[in-house]
Amino acid sequence: MNKNRDAQAKPAFDFQPTLVGDLILLRPLAAEDFQALYRASSDPLIWEQLPRVERHRLEVFEKFFAESLSLRTTLAIVERSSESLVGSSRYARFNQEKSEVEIGWTFLSRRCWGQGHNAEAKQLMLEHAFKSVDSVFLVAAATNQRSRRAIDKLGAKFEREIDWPPDSEAQDPSIVYRLTEKDWAEARERHRHFRSSAL
Repeated sequence: MNKNRDAQAKPAFDFQPTLVGDLILLRPLAAEDFQALYRASSDPLIWEQLPRVERHRLEVFEKFFAESLSLRTTLAIVERSSESLVGSSRYARFNQEKSEVEIGWTFLSRRCWGQGHNAEAKQLMLEHAFKSVDSVFLVAAATNQRSRRAIDKLGAKFEREIDWPPDSEAQDPSIVYRLTEKDWAEARERHRHFRSSAL
């Protein structure tokens, strides 16, 4: 089967869907989210392993938020139990010819770490992405062990290492991981089996 023809048969990519899980709801980022999202981001420890460690500062976060809003690919992460905005994530670098998209730029309030919010956000975004593309890639700084462990749990496979130019925002090398639709189906089955075995 012609891969390009198969990719074209998939629906057009919707960069800002509303996606609902058990813990969180993902929806398009809006201008009025600024104050709530800044409150969620103001803990310096959130950013310590990310390229811009000072994003907890208001003047730096303002630029980050403005860029996130202008791209029209960013999703606000809302905790359903509290109805609080607890972070954001986005789709990026969509390539229709290669039938691929990136998921990244995710951050979460530290009180949500280890509670399943990040895993559910990624799962919802992956399920949505694979309706329109054949593969998804994720990028993490080589030194960001927290993000790399989370990506490994999704079933993504190491693809390559990137050295950024000296003037780049990212100073450390980054690792690119890729997840195909088949990889994700297998990972979902493993997660389902693990949950069933634990009951």
